[in-house]
Amino acid sequence: MWGCLTLSRLWLLTSLLSIALYAPLLFSLLAQVPPSGEWANDFTLLWAAAKFAWQGQPALAYDAAALTASVPALATAPVQPSFYPPLYLLLTAPLGALEYPVAYVVFVLPSLIALTVAAAAIFRAQAALAVVLVLCFGGFWQLLHYGQNSGWIAILYLLVYAGLRAGHSGAGIALGLIAVKPHLGLLAPLHLVSTRRWSVFVAAALTVLALTVLSGWLFGWDVWWAYTQVAGYPVHRLLDFTMPNQDAPISLYAGLRRWGMGATEALLCQAALGVFAGWLWLVIGRSVSPASSFALLPLVTLLVLPHAYAYDSVLLLLPLLAAALTPELQLRHWSGVASWALLYLASGWLAVFNFMTVVGVFPVLGLLFLAALAWQKHRNPVISVVNP
Repeated sequence: MWGCLTLSRLWLLTSLLSIALYAPLLFSLLAQVPPSGEWANDFTLLWAAAKFAWQGQPALAYDAAALTASVPALATAPVQPSFYPPLYLLLTAPLGALEYPVAYVVFVLPSLIALTVAAAAIFRAQAALAVVLVLCFGGFWQLLHYGQNSGWIAILYLLVYAGLRAGHSGAGIALGLIAVKPHLGLLAPLHLVSTRRWSVFVAAALTVLALTVLSGWLFGWDVWWAYTQVAGYPVHRLLDFTMPNQDAPISLYAGLRRWGMGATEALLCQAALGVFAGWLWLVIGRSVSPASSFALLPLVTLLVLPHAYAYDSVLLLLPLLAAALTPELQLRHWSGVASWALLYLASGWLAVFNFMTVVGVFPVLGLLFLAALAWQKHRNPVISVVNP
């Protein structure tokens, strides 16, 4: 049995080791930013789409040629329109009124601050440790490199978790907002139905409906038609495995495709992994509250999805924080502590590991973490109140 103080020291040492390992890689990536400040990364594409929305031409956000022509940095990059639905333009359109460097800071920096503040508020009994775990998390700092919106999705997951713990129906509003990147909220409705959180489910559904109507009213319904014309591109690109950065996907499917397996066989293996991860999640869910079960949902979602990327690893913050700082999910056996530490440390290096190992390590580490937690709950199904 690990004492609470010993565990806290282990989490702290792991976090400090993480930032020490990840900082050199982060600085080397940031050093690649050209003097113009316009980097051909994910945010560049998001910013170009936001400019069209701000200028009253939102349908062009789904036009590859228009996007390429609008930003010089995209001229040498293989541009594919975003497959996010027009809901995301509601949140990003104001960025189109800003110059690229300013827009980048306005988009990324508040997400980093909000993640830290949200973690400290939600896990306020150990707020200082929560802040350290967030700030030293490799997946957290990858947002600076990619400029991705996964940081905001991670914040929404934290807010839903807090709402479920408090029994507040307003959690559904935060959950509905995840529809701006819908595949990352794929399993959330199933969780709400299985736990009979009907008021949260209704609030989430009404939020999605309101955002859909608002986007149609502000941008015109032709933007939704433009979206339907390109929504299948990412699916074809995934099946053909023709994405530009093939080390970035972290799913088992992507790893097997890098290894040379065909699309059908790799999808079947991905489905088997998803079923097994879902089963482990259900085993754990029998012994914990619905809120704690939801805390593991980002990890399970990333294990299920064939379309999961290294920048999505910031979503692992919620399950890792919950497993470190809450009595229901805290891993106390040495194997569980080791699985937590490995997943925490690796989260900032997943794309690098994909390059080194071809198949990648995330599916293995994710399953080890879930399996350790499921085994602990199987052996001791009663919720412990020791070391709260």
